[in-house]
Amino acid sequence: MRKIFIFIQTVFFLLSLSLDYDLISAQQRNVSKNVKIVALMSTAYDEYKEALEEALEGFKEALTEANIKFEINLISNVGDNDFNPKTVNEIQTIKPDLILSLGSKAFYNISLHMNDVPVVFSMVLNPNFNNLNNSYNKNITGITLSIPVITQFSIFKEIMPNLQTIGVIYSPEENSELIKEAQEAAEQLNLDLVAADVTNEREVPKTLNNLIRLVDIIWMIVDRAVNSFESRKHIILEGFRNDIPVMGLSEYYVQAGAAFAVSADYKNVGVQSGNMAIKILNGDKPSQLPYEYPEKVVLYINERVTDGIGLKVPEKILKEAIIISK
Repeated sequence: MRKIFIFIQTVFFLLSLSLDYDLISAQQRNVSKNVKIVALMSTAYDEYKEALEEALEGFKEALTEANIKFEINLISNVGDNDFNPKTVNEIQTIKPDLILSLGSKAFYNISLHMNDVPVVFSMVLNPNFNNLNNSYNKNITGITLSIPVITQFSIFKEIMPNLQTIGVIYSPEENSELIKEAQEAAEQLNLDLVAADVTNEREVPKTLNNLIRLVDIIWMIVDRAVNSFESRKHIILEGFRNDIPVMGLSEYYVQAGAAFAVSADYKNVGVQSGNMAIKILNGDKPSQLPYEYPEKVVLYINERVTDGIGLKVPEKILKEAIIISK
């Protein structure tokens, strides 16, 4: 019996040594391997370009902290229709271990033109996840910029404890699914959602005029029928005139006069993308890694606007927010 016990102990000891050796070997392989990465950066206006650059820095930081040696080949200004054969050839010549796509334009281009290299997308608002489920795009996963609606509405309630009705203008063709999610979130939080649909931006002023009388706050979403410069300007201005806070999409909306914005922490989105890339470089397949929402959100408040419409924001919210007073 004692011999059997000693034998079992010996086997477990040898197994533990083997596992430790495999773990150390794997770590050494990761450290010693020089990973080639192509980073595709979307064309963008200056402010958003800074956000993309923040995400890229976060991505690099994650890989560096994991002791992964890497080189990044940056291809900038990837637009709507300029993902040409030359760009594809450039990527194929580099023979990357992984592609990082930064921004929506880069994401949609790479999803159509490259299916033999793992792709991690980052800084993409409302990606078409249905396309990610088909066989052609099993090589793609990543981090969306979209904040879950239930999170957004919960923050609205913290800012405005007496909030009852949220208004939104949207085009059904583009955002019917998002509005369904919003209706469910509103119901969970005992809120009313008034969703006014439009087919084009010409309908926005009249629709807003009817909507603004019924709601406590206006929620802006990504929608081509609503997000033109003139429509954004009109919604923000009318909100201020009627003492109705407008919740914008990002810091830049708040700088333009929206009362608030709930936004992703751009650098942390990059860190999340880097952590996802590390899993892939260690052998996980993109198809095994579901896309993720941002782990950290940032609340921006335009204090001049909130003061101007007579809205007193709770002190605990002000302490946690980034205050803009333009």
